[in-house]
Amino acid sequence: MGASMKLRRRLYTAMVAVVAIIAAPTYAVAAKADVFGPYSSDSGPFADNYIHTWCEGHANYIPIWRDSMQDAMDYLDLQTNMTTGWPQPCDINTDIWYDVYDSSVLGYNVRGLSFCRIALTSEGVCGSALLAMNSDLLNTYMDRRKTSCHEIGHTVGLAHSSQLTSTSDCMISGNYTFTFLNSHHKDHINSRY
Repeated sequence: MGASMKLRRRLYTAMVAVVAIIAAPTYAVAAKADVFGPYSSDSGPFADNYIHTWCEGHANYIPIWRDSMQDAMDYLDLQTNMTTGWPQPCDINTDIWYDVYDSSVLGYNVRGLSFCRIALTSEGVCGSALLAMNSDLLNTYMDRRKTSCHEIGHTVGLAHSSQLTSTSDCMISGNYTFTFLNSHHKDHINSRY
């Protein structure tokens, strides 16, 4: 099976999980503590350490894609104990492989997704994740920045925000323009890294 087919199969499997979450009916529920890693049905894996690097998977992206990802990584660096940097060449040690696909690959309702691409340990630690953005749905800087922040959050173990509040952050799913993490999610990250 070719690498392209393997990627499509992984993306399809990840999309099914995302669509199941998005399509689930919403009900009013009492507030509860959110999950923080490692790779539950709603959270991402833990990163392997506090240094979180990224690369551009297929090519050098035009600024409208690179800037939103870099700004989200800069925010993670400034607001948490994580250390990030500028894009580097992709290799097995890069924490996030950042790629842009259209709806024919990601799905027509999937804004972005992330999943562990290599070295997921039994403790839920991921050595390298794929972060994919949907070029058909992310038409503004705010859309791209929010989705970058959201998917980066999953790569360090964060779960979705459960409800829209005045302190909502980028971990809420859907068409919102929150480009920051709330203090609860920053505390999760800082307690781990």
